[in-house]
Amino acid sequence: MKNKNCFPTILTVIPARGGSKGLKNKNILSLAGKPLIAYTIEAAHQSRWGQNAIVSTDSKNIAAIARRCGAQVPFIRPRSLATDKASTLGVLQHAVKEWEKKAEKKVDHVLLLQCTAPLRTAKHIDQAVWLFLSRKQDSLISCYEGASVHPSIMYTEKRGQLIPFCAQGKLKRRQDFKAVYVRNGAIYLMSRALLMEKNQIVGEQPLLYLMSRVSSINIDTQEDFDMAELILTHKKGRN
Repeated sequence: MKNKNCFPTILTVIPARGGSKGLKNKNILSLAGKPLIAYTIEAAHQSRWGQNAIVSTDSKNIAAIARRCGAQVPFIRPRSLATDKASTLGVLQHAVKEWEKKAEKKVDHVLLLQCTAPLRTAKHIDQAVWLFLSRKQDSLISCYEGASVHPSIMYTEKRGQLIPFCAQGKLKRRQDFKAVYVRNGAIYLMSRALLMEKNQIVGEQPLLYLMSRVSSINIDTQEDFDMAELILTHKKGRN
């Protein structure tokens, strides 16, 4: 069945598996007074596109916490999609199939929001979606400008000797380096066709949605967590 609305149907998926190799129970750790997952749920709901936001998890505990935060958890993800080797691609495809089965209609696009980016806001989401829809590309990813880690100053190593990561001729001044962008994991947008038919999350030439370095904090380590807590606590105090 086709969507009768003038706006496309976007399914927002927030993956949150129970296991975590780095920080234990990372997705529900208390960050500045709230479970980490709450920040992504709130950002999704406050955005223009939050009506079809769901949490995909294998954990009944995470599901209960997500529901208390106002999220829809329409299914418990099968264990086969909750291992260390399970792919995000498989998780998203499973979410689309389950949602479409219950809703009895197809989605047009999929928005992936990872719990580990608590400083991504509803404003970021709305801007990214409008950019994606206006440009009619098959995918979009959020990034920050990687000025401090430019490939031109990077090396690999072989037998104790440094080898330039990029082929270099004459060394350039830093201000002459071409801008490079680092994927921050906060926002991924893709067409249903790219995800379900081509089995891809990111196309060959995805659109860039640029975020600040601070908004791009992605929690993987205790240091990341501490930095995010410091920023969020400071924001609360300022407000």
